[in-house]
Amino acid sequence: MAMSEQPDIEILVAETAEDVAACTAIFVAYADSLGFSIAYQGFDAEMAAMPGAYAPPRGGLLLARVDGAPAGAVGLRPSADRNGKLDFCEMKRLYVMPAFRGLGLGRKLAHSVIDLARARDFAMMRLDTLDTMVAACALYTSLGFFAIPGYNDNPLEGAVFFQLPLT
Repeated sequence: MAMSEQPDIEILVAETAEDVAACTAIFVAYADSLGFSIAYQGFDAEMAAMPGAYAPPRGGLLLARVDGAPAGAVGLRPSADRNGKLDFCEMKRLYVMPAFRGLGLGRKLAHSVIDLARARDFAMMRLDTLDTMVAACALYTSLGFFAIPGYNDNPLEGAVFFQLPLT
């Protein structure tokens, strides 16, 4: 590609088996990149059941393609408070493959999943990450997320929790 050419970037809702498989592969690459296990989240079972909790009508998977190639993904998962009431959603597993970084895909995926959550009538989005993921924390803060007390059983040292009102 010549320096002046811009890549063709597309963010789409993963509806086909091919697109769901691409999201799954990106999420596995994300897990492999972490350097620690996320087995405590039931990750392997989650991937085997895809789209599982990410299925419409409340959930969703978004796939970023660059010049047609799968480049990044993020999940929207409905969640429940400790009383079992479905009252918020989670942004899960936002990841951009290393070869496609620097194109703003993380921000584009985050904006798109926030828009999808609003379209699905969620009032609030939450997420958890680690304080060592400085760029991710800065992205979330720039999008209007603010720190909250823990809302799940994340056992990792340095876990931080964020929330964004959607209404």
